Amino acid sequence: MNSFNIARVPEFFFGEGMLKELPGLNKLFGRNILIVTGGKSLKKSGYYKQIIESLKDFNVYVVNVDSEPSPVIIDTFVLNNLNNNIDVVCAIGGGSALDTGKAVSAMLKEEKFRTVKDYLEGVGSREPSGNKIPFIAVPTTSGTGSEATKNAVISEIGPAGFKKSLRHDNYIPNAAVIDPQLTVKCPATITAASGLDALSQLLESYISTKANAFTDSLAVKAIPGMLNSLNEVCSREPENIEKRGSVAYSSFISGITLANAGLCTVHGLAGVIGGYKNIPHGTICGLLLPYWLEETVAALLSDCGKYRKYLDKLSAIVNVTGFNFKNNEDIERIQNFVMQVKQLAEDLDLPKLNTFGVTEGDLNSFAKEGSNKNNPVKLTAKQKLKILKKAF
Repeated sequence: MNSFNIARVPEFFFGEGMLKELPGLNKLFGRNILIVTGGKSLKKSGYYKQIIESLKDFNVYVVNVDSEPSPVIIDTFVLNNLNNNIDVVCAIGGGSALDTGKAVSAMLKEEKFRTVKDYLEGVGSREPSGNKIPFIAVPTTSGTGSEATKNAVISEIGPAGFKKSLRHDNYIPNAAVIDPQLTVKCPATITAASGLDALSQLLESYISTKANAFTDSLAVKAIPGMLNSLNEVCSREPENIEKRGSVAYSSFISGITLANAGLCTVHGLAGVIGGYKNIPHGTICGLLLPYWLEETVAALLSDCGKYRKYLDKLSAIVNVTGFNFKNNEDIERIQNFVMQVKQLAEDLDLPKLNTFGVTEGDLNSFAKEGSNKNNPVKLTAKQKLKILKKAF
């Protein structure tokens, strides 16, 4: 077994009704609370009023973010709250709200703060200190797993745009409250894109070259949970708390596994596309996922001996004790698993890349720039272009 180390996991409260823990958690840190929420979703869910009422004994400041976080958004929220003596930042919303809250909690404690861009990987020249205001994450979607990670993804859209991380081990939330009730009113389109993002994170981290025994043990159980429940909560059973819980748990696990095993080509491409076009991150990942998996598995099967380790891992998901490349049934099971993921993505019917203004000419640039980091097979620009064309 290879050596590995694991980043800490936040204290977390998981399950139906766990929202009740929020006032007590905030009380641990102080009386001045900055709440970061999405644009309208929390109010539409019916829980916003309940949350504010439960915090009536605190001094509460509220900011809303209605897009994926940009440097301008982060900088504005930080500068507007520097003099409010914030004791705790509590982000309640989807991945954008959580990443915004995480970044704001960090930048409020950077003594030399000018702009968050100074601290972004591959963009700025300053190393984050790791200091932060205590941070509590309360996801209302099941997707990014930001409630378990040490990074916040910040985007600047345009021809010279970027999608980069603000990252430090200390940025892992102090606590996470994961209550599947909060996801019930989430629109089906957002649930679908978010869930496919989480599934992508699970699969990428599972066959990542940086995967380890700990992350594998989590991902191998969470992948079927997402596969077996996501379509149902997007269509026939949106209020099924058991299945909502399964999706929320799998999403949380995806945050732990990506933080400790890394991701592969889906997110390597998504980072490039998301910096260039204003497309929801989950939608990009959901579109690329089935075709990346198809292309990667085909490459693994083309040299079974060399890639036996990864084929064994895929076999574990489909209940085969060990991959035998001389056994056509084992190969069929893995191929059927790929088809299952493709069918799920097809059923969820996300809008294609071209609906967001991506052109065929853009695809070549994406293919060349998109990273293969941690992919078990280094896909060529031609193979990446093939994936992009199918998602186009």
